[in-house]
Amino acid sequence: MLVKLLIYCYMTRTYSSRQIAKQCRENVQVMWLTGFQKPDFRTINKFRSEKLKDSIEEIFIATVQLLNKKGYVSLENYFVDGTKIESAANKYTFVWKKAVEKNEKKLDEKLKVFLNDVEEITRKEDQVYGDKDFAETGNDDAVTSEDIKEATEKIKQRLAEINNLDAEASKDVKKN
Repeated sequence: MLVKLLIYCYMTRTYSSRQIAKQCRENVQVMWLTGFQKPDFRTINKFRSEKLKDSIEEIFIATVQLLNKKGYVSLENYFVDGTKIESAANKYTFVWKKAVEKNEKKLDEKLKVFLNDVEEITRKEDQVYGDKDFAETGNDDAVTSEDIKEATEKIKQRLAEINNLDAEASKDVKKN
């Protein structure tokens, strides 16, 4: 389940373990993909850095290549450096074997760089947030129903004062 989650989130440009955990709580597609399980960022980080450390690169590269070959993803979304991929738009189009191998090597290199960038994002988040989730980093003072009732009463009192002032002003106008 976590492999599917990581691949989907990477493909939708969500790399941060905290953002992935947030997606598990808020994004219906991700909820369905995870079977409505909600792993926290620690679980995702541990899985990514310990369990998949040696194989995530191979899994991700193989998945991207398979999806590209089957036509589900276009690599133009991932590469903006002018990499050319074979197109079926022209019946005279052909690709030399060396060009295909060269592009596959470039793809592999780019995916390695991408995975290194993901690790860097994780390191930076850990420096900023430590061992806290996004939900845990907010203000510790939660809004309670009592706070809401108190604010509502203040608003009602203020509206009543405004209505009283308006009523007095209209009485003064009528007298004159």
